[in-house]
Amino acid sequence: MRDSHRTGPASQEEKDAFFAESGWLANSSAAGAPVREFAVKLQPLHKYFAVAFLKLEGMTVSYWPPELTGTGREASFLSGSPPESASFAPGAWQAVR
Repeated sequence: MRDSHRTGPASQEEKDAFFAESGWLANSSAAGAPVREFAVKLQPLHKYFAVAFLKLEGMTVSYWPPELTGTGREASFLSGSPPESASFAPGAWQAVR
């Protein structure tokens, strides 16, 4: 969804197309902006769900559920520098019903 040639925000049609293709959508907002948008299409195969994101203000991580542990809540991972191996514990995430 990021386009260096874009002069404005993505249209709703572009957002809908991206969501339909990828199954998720999140906005990129200016530093300090209070609104973040996340949409995730959960398929019947998904049994657990967790969210983690990096807040650029102070490079802090927000995550849910509170029990989230492991690689998924590390700032280096969320900023695009994944380790050679990762540790996830889906059983501690929110169960999807």
